[in-house]
Parts: sequence; structure tokens; C-alpha cells
Amino acid sequence: MWSGKTALPDLIGQTENSVERRSAENQNLKHLQMQNKLLLLLVLVLALSSCNELLVYSDYQPITDGKWQMDQGVDFQFSGLDSTQTYNVFINIRNDDTFAFSNLFLITELEYPSGNTVKDTLEYRMAEPSGEWLGKGMGSIKENKLWYKEKIDF
Repeated sequence: MWSGKTALPDLIGQTENSVERRSAENQNLKHLQMQNKLLLLLVLVLALSSCNELLVYSDYQPITDGKWQMDQGVDFQFSGLDSTQTYNVFINIRNDDTFAFSNLFLITELEYPSGNTVKDTLEYRMAEPSGEWLGKGMGSIKENKLWYKEKIDF
């Protein structure tokens, strides 16, 4: 025969035990989440610190008044590269919301130490069809690392 007086304390005791168990499980979960966040942060720091390990040359040149005219060339000169090594060459572009186009056309010339010059016309997509800018960065300035040449030697 069931007595309401004895069953009620048992139900309360079971509820308290399950609350304590859930609280301990939540603390363990929060601890694991914190460990995962710290691990992710460590991986990001290591990845970012190793990104420039193979960097040979990097330079930015600002464009006057933020407007790049077709007849306004931008020159980069670098030397002292190891002729036995191959290199990947990127063009880094920073843009903001004042750039009125979703793509960018570049005419490039690469002059080799031998005097041979290679001219290319390149097109890069800078925005999604929705208008959202591609590239990395917070706020209105985005940076795009665009492939130019892969595994070339000088």
C-alpha cells in the first residue's frame, strides 16, 4: 500500500540526486568545452606563427585616394631568390566598401632575371553574388590572397 508521506521524500531525494548529477555533467561539459577552446586557440596560434615561415617577400603599396587608375602601375621588385627553389606567388589585395565591382581584372608582368617577361591578364572574384565581400578581415576592409603563379623558379 502506498503512503503519500513516505513516497514524497523519496521523489524529492531522487530529484535532488538527478539535479546534482546533471550539474556535475554540465560542469564536466563546460570543462571539456574550455579545453577544446584552449586547444583550438593553441592550434590557431601555431598555424598563424608558422604561416610566414616560408615567406620570402611581402609588400603593400597604397593607392592614391583609394582609386586605382588603369594607367597607374604598381611595381614590386625583389631579388636574391634561390634559383634552385620553386616559389608560389600571390597577389594580396585589400579593398573596402568603396570598391564598386564584384570582380577585379589585373594585367601583370613578371620579369625573370634572364630578362624574359611574362604578361598575364587575370580576373579575380571579389564578392559573392549577394554582394558579400570575399576575403578575410573584420569591418569594412577585406584582404584577399590571390593565386598568381605556382611553383615557379627564377
